[in-house]
Amino acid sequence: MRLVVALTDAGRAHVDEIIATWDLLTILGGMTDDGGGADFGPLQLALGDRLVALPDASASPPPGAIGYWYAAPDFALVVLTARGERRFMSRIGDVTSTNAVGLVDLRAPSLLP
Repeated sequence: MRLVVALTDAGRAHVDEIIATWDLLTILGGMTDDGGGADFGPLQLALGDRLVALPDASASPPPGAIGYWYAAPDFALVVLTARGERRFMSRIGDVTSTNAVGLVDLRAPSLLP
């Protein structure tokens, strides 16, 4: 276990971005390996009210929740930072996009199933 204590506003913002990225990766890790879709049932059991269905890909979850939208094979995963900024990862058609910079690593293999 590691405890991180941010002592400045910039440090708190940085830690918040890491938490938002971690939340997105938690859900992404629950998606099927073959890219055939997502099974949110087990994730819903594990996360309870923290995981909420979104009405469409551009919607945002309530603060503190992780939102998902899924219309096979397209999906969107969305969280809000403590400052209310929307962080997402989505695949719509052949286009994968994210604004969670922590998910972007050009040296790493694809994160998508």
